[in-house]
Amino acid sequence: MVDRRVRLPAPPRHLRHWQLDAPQKKNPDVAELLRGKAGRLVGHLTGILTTLKGLPLSYNRDLQEDKEPLFDAVDQVGRALTALDGLFSTVGFDLDRMRAAADSQEAAAVDLAEWLVARGTPFRQAHASWRRSCAIRSSVTSP
Repeated sequence: MVDRRVRLPAPPRHLRHWQLDAPQKKNPDVAELLRGKAGRLVGHLTGILTTLKGLPLSYNRDLQEDKEPLFDAVDQVGRALTALDGLFSTVGFDLDRMRAAADSQEAAAVDLAEWLVARGTPFRQAHASWRRSCAIRSSVTSP
């Protein structure tokens, strides 16, 4: 499905939700939930690596504790792949509109602001600079 208003990729209604403080935003639930799962999986990995790091030269009874996080990680990744398949199989892409948006003056203005901030300009001044550049460009390009 393609969002008709801006014609950029948008998940179908049943895979997104609205924010109370910003109802115009339609967040993809699947992507947000999977981002949250990433922390859980990193935690499992950290636990297993910590256990392996501390293994003595014999017995290895510590490895009794590696099964639960391993099986949970396998289950979570399986569920994540199923959810991603549902998301990507229903998302539509308007490549021409995406190219146009990437080449827009707004995108260039954001790049300019980020470039200025990376070189030490306070964000407030960088924002003002790109607003001026947009205003100048609009006045030059408008009939």
